Parts: sequence; structure tokens; C-alpha cells
Amino acid sequence: FVLARDIPIQRVTLFCFGVPLLIVGVTAAADFSAYRGKHYCRLEAPAYYGAFIAPISLVLVTNAILFVKCLHTMHTRIKLQPSMTQTKGTKVKGVVGLTFLLGLTWLLAIPMMDEAKLYFQYVFAILNTLQGV
Repeated sequence: FVLARDIPIQRVTLFCFGVPLLIVGVTAAADFSAYRGKHYCRLEAPAYYGAFIAPISLVLVTNAILFVKCLHTMHTRIKLQPSMTQTKGTKVKGVVGLTFLLGLTWLLAIPMMDEAKLYFQYVFAILNTLQGV
């Protein structure tokens, strides 16, 4: 399952750097003061939702669609080849691992503007560092 097999690396690079540059550029042009904070550079509330939460939501929805497609493919293959059956625990472990790799932890970025911001930042950092384990 390779999507970019026939796409030149220059186009992929342009897309990967161009989309974030476009988002930052539009946000800065609309309200440059939104990038100011007391102690560090961080987006403030209105711009935060449009420039940070909206792209994350789009990626998460795309990942959810791919996740369902992967589960459907796994289920179909196991149904067609009974020799591929695994224990229930192994399947659950694979699904949980795939969920974290597809960015479920980015859902924790949504409540990072509220009073419990520090708590969610710690949980976000811990869960993302555990992805390689």
C-alpha cells in the first residue's frame, strides 16, 4: 500500500513544506498578534483553533478512514485464509499500536487551551514518546 510510488520526491517535499507554510502564512497575515505569548511564542485561542486544531482534525479524520480500511483488510484476509488466525490479545495489541501510530494522541491537543493545559501537555508528551516502545 504505497500512495506516493509514482510521485516525484520534489512534489512530495513541496507539499510537506508548503502546506504548513501556507497555514502559518495565512494565520500570521490575518492576525500576527496571535503568535505572541507571555513567555513563549504560541498561538492564542481564535487562531489556535483555525491554524492548529483544524489541520489536526483533518489528519485525524483521514487516519480514521485509513484505520477502518486497514481493519477491513485484516478481517477480510483472516476470513479468506483461516491459517492466519491469531490470538485475540495479539489482534488487540496490533490495533492499539496502530491507533497510536495514526495519531490518536493528537486529540489531547484540543483541550490544551483550558485550565488543565499542563496536565494534557504531560500526558501528550509521555504518550508520544512511548510510540517507539
